[in-house]
Amino acid sequence: MRAGPGVEPGQDPDDDELEGQRPSACALGHSGIERSSGLRMGLSDMIDFLRDMRNAAFANGAIVVFHIYVAFFLEGLYFLIPVVIVGGLVAGAYYTKGKVGAGLLAIPTLGYILLVPELINALSSENTPGIVEYVLIPFWMVTIVLNLFAIQAEWTGINNAGVD
Repeated sequence: MRAGPGVEPGQDPDDDELEGQRPSACALGHSGIERSSGLRMGLSDMIDFLRDMRNAAFANGAIVVFHIYVAFFLEGLYFLIPVVIVGGLVAGAYYTKGKVGAGLLAIPTLGYILLVPELINALSSENTPGIVEYVLIPFWMVTIVLNLFAIQAEWTGINNAGVD
């Protein structure tokens, strides 16, 4: 026995009283029980994650930090020059956002895209695969995709559409 608005405790509500309160047929599973729209919300949340400039900046920041390590211990201090420039562009993109931020983030992304043949070559080399092949190169490629989503969202203003 359920009590609804206007129904005395102990009485069953009429169908007319529940008309506006029932879930749509699309929200019902095979058993007739209401199911959540978790998949749709999950995809929406994932797209929002990909479009967020903060996530792109974090991923690019991880690449910059790794390359600072490379500059100090492997390549030499001259290698810090492009790393600092990329870090500055990413920080500028994070703080300015909008079309200017998208343009600033597009510059290192273009550089990353130009390095893709080298990354693929490293993946297909006959050397023994290590952390570079299994972790860093896939992370770099995911960062490129993340950057492209963030650039598109910032350039078109999709992230700012709901903000008053």
